[in-house]
Amino acid sequence: MDNLYFNNNEFLWSQFENKIGNIQEKAINDISESIDDDYQRFFNDNADPFPNPDPLSDQYIDTDNAIYGAETQKPEPSLGFNNLWDYITSGIKEMVSEANKTKMVSPPAFKNMDSSQIYLNFNYTNTLERIYHISPKKILHIHGSLERNDNLIYGNDKVSSVDTSSFDINFENPNLDELGSRDYPSNYNDFIDLITISESEQKNIKNKLSNDLNEENEQFKKEPKYNLLEKWLNQFEEKNITQIIVLGHSLGKVDKGYFELINQKYHSTTWCISYYNKQDQVFENAQSLSFYNKLNFKQFNTLLK
Repeated sequence: MDNLYFNNNEFLWSQFENKIGNIQEKAINDISESIDDDYQRFFNDNADPFPNPDPLSDQYIDTDNAIYGAETQKPEPSLGFNNLWDYITSGIKEMVSEANKTKMVSPPAFKNMDSSQIYLNFNYTNTLERIYHISPKKILHIHGSLERNDNLIYGNDKVSSVDTSSFDINFENPNLDELGSRDYPSNYNDFIDLITISESEQKNIKNKLSNDLNEENEQFKKEPKYNLLEKWLNQFEEKNITQIIVLGHSLGKVDKGYFELINQKYHSTTWCISYYNKQDQVFENAQSLSFYNKLNFKQFNTLLK
C-alpha cells in the first residue's frame, strides 16, 4: 500500500486522503517487473523438455512429464495484494478503538469546550462525548463513528485509473528459437504452446491486472455527505452561529466542499483556523477556499486555554 499510493514518502502519508486512490507510476512498474520476473523464471525453468536425454526413454512420456511440470509452474499473474480497503479499515478501527479507550491522566486539553455549541467531527472517535461530555445531539460524525458501528468513510473525491498499456511486461520466451518445433513426439508442440504466451493471453492478463487494480482503487472514492451535513445544520438558526473554529484539520481538498457549504449557510460568521507551526499544510490548502479572506489563523497551543 505504501508503494502503491505514497511512494515510501513520509510527506505523502501526511496527506493521506489527498493521496489515497492516486496510483503511483512506480507501483505499476514494480507490479509489471515482478510479473516479468515470474515469466522469465518460468521460461528458464522450462527451457528444455529433455534436460537429461536417454536414448532408451520414451520421448512422448518425457514430453508429457514436461507439460505437467510447466502447467504447475506457469505463473498466475496478480497484483500481489487484495482487499486493501478492508486492510486499511481494520487498521483505522484498531487505532480509533485504542483512542476511545485512552484514559485522561490530566485535565482535558480544551478547558473551555462549550457543551452548548455544535460540533462537526471529522474523525471517528468519541472524544467529544467521553472526555468533554458533549451531547451526541450536538455532534455530527460526518465520516461515521466507530462506537456507533457506522461504516467509516474515508478516501479521495477523485481516484485514478489504469489501462492495459500501463503494464510493461515482457512475455517473450527467449528459448523458443532454439527449441523450434518437431513432429515427434506428437505432443512436443503442445509443450511449446504451453510455454508460449500468445497475444490473446497477454491481452487477457493485462485486462485482468488493470480491472483488478481499478476495482481495488475505486473503493477509495469518497462520496461527500453534503445532504447529511445540510440536514443537520438546518436544525440550528443562523443567528446563533457567530464563530466557526476549525481544530486539527488541514482543510484539504477532499473535505473542501463541507467548509464551503458551512460558509454559505453561515456567511456572516468569523472563522478561526488552528495550525501547529508555520510550515503547516493548512496555510496552502486554505488559499483554495472561496472565503479565504475571512479566515483567522491561530496556533493550536493558544487555543488550549
